[in-house]
Amino acid sequence: MQHEDYRRTYDIGQSAHPVQAVAAEAAVVAHELHYAAEASGWGWLPALSLTVAFGLLAVAFANAAAGQGNSYATPLFWIGLLVMFLPSALRLASAGPARGERIGLSLMLALGLYLVKVIRSPLAFTSYDELLHWRTATDILQTGHLFNHNPLLPVSPFYPGLENVTTALVQVSGLSLFSAGVIVVAAARALTILALFVLYEQASGSARLAGIGAMLYMTNLGFVYFDAVFAYESLALPLAICAMGALALARAAPRAGRAVWPWRAALVVLLAAVVVTHHVTSYALLAYLGLWSLTTLASRQERGVRPRPILVTLLFAVMVSVYLALVAPQTLDYLRNHFDALVFGLLRLISGESAGRQLFSNATGLPAPLWEQLAGYSSTLLILAGLPVGWWHLWRHWRGRALAIAFGLASAAYPATLAMRFVPNASDIPARAVEFLSIALAFVLAIGALGLRSLRLPALARMVLAAVGALILFVGGVVLGTTAWGRLPGPYVVSAEPRSIELERLSAAEWARVYIQPNDGIVADRT
Repeated sequence: MQHEDYRRTYDIGQSAHPVQAVAAEAAVVAHELHYAAEASGWGWLPALSLTVAFGLLAVAFANAAAGQGNSYATPLFWIGLLVMFLPSALRLASAGPARGERIGLSLMLALGLYLVKVIRSPLAFTSYDELLHWRTATDILQTGHLFNHNPLLPVSPFYPGLENVTTALVQVSGLSLFSAGVIVVAAARALTILALFVLYEQASGSARLAGIGAMLYMTNLGFVYFDAVFAYESLALPLAICAMGALALARAAPRAGRAVWPWRAALVVLLAAVVVTHHVTSYALLAYLGLWSLTTLASRQERGVRPRPILVTLLFAVMVSVYLALVAPQTLDYLRNHFDALVFGLLRLISGESAGRQLFSNATGLPAPLWEQLAGYSSTLLILAGLPVGWWHLWRHWRGRALAIAFGLASAAYPATLAMRFVPNASDIPARAVEFLSIALAFVLAIGALGLRSLRLPALARMVLAAVGALILFVGGVVLGTTAWGRLPGPYVVSAEPRSIELERLSAAEWARVYIQPNDGIVADRT
């Protein structure tokens, strides 16, 4: 019997008598073990490593061409990205790879996409968020103390997890702060994908679904650029995913013996690390743990399994509250400003006092190219269409798994983030929210992608559908996650972060460093 036939047996078995369902699932497991044994070795990983390398080379040539003002730079950039992403995505979506190959492909693709951001600015931090945290890390190196005042981002010194790790690497290795920061974020990127794979595998029991979910997570709007910058979320989010993975592994560990205690210890350490690294990530993790607690309490199969998510949630809530009250009370004022901007902006929008934010336009009001608008809208519509499909198959086949149901509930918040995008001066909030929701979104969409089997289409047709869907999500994620001027270098642009840093501004900054004394006032633009 072919591999897909066994999967269809599983689909039928789940809707039949419970005894038949167990027998069908056992047949699937046995066949997949045999299939994995036959697919031992590296599989397509070496060949696809070359495609990622060639795609990255094309992106590097596109950067050089853009710096010289050549018109072919943008098409070459997108060709390079698609050469990196599409072959690996198709392989991950197929039934052939063994578990080890899926992990290797996910890790290779994630690190390759991280290098897209690195080769964009290979010599120094140039994004606005990076410079804010560079200031905090520099203060730690110069003073040897934490919690120095940072006038650029006052809340940053109170969450020094990223800066602590980076400055420790600087002191041990002698590397520059920039080089150490690139290494730390690269390690965090690898940690993200490995932990996400384990988390999805524990939630579903399927390595194939875990590989597809990890690939779909890479299509979210913050993956290629924003979560690759030197900023506290770039480390805190991987730590949060690791914490959920550690909890899942602790719950899956044998009750007898001591196998569960290492995971429990790791869980406590990871929770503490998230608390001291980023405030918003702490709250997002608390929300995920809360949902997991509710679905566990409602599940007959997992209600008595320890450690219980409700106890972990309460412990983490205490950790977050104590740190907020004793160490970082300034966080409340910082977050209140953003919250007020969203709430009052929404009220003004509803009352008609202000016009809605114009989508796909830059600071000058010029619209993005038509193809970028189509890519952004298409990816959003595909997510909205894929979620009900994923929810349906999740309920049919995975409703006994509390973590899977928690992801399904969390993904239902995605449409609300779309409404918030129309609020003027508050567009960062829904964008950040989607980055956290992508953990759940990718899982549900992966279930929906596996549900294509129920269409009984030929294998080639399913591969074409998978390719088109992955392509739309990936291109749309890059388009929505960064502006056109942020993807490639080029001539000076006003208020465009890395494109606004040139010789004159660097000279002015150097003059200011020498002649302006501490605590002197200065009036300047953000760059």
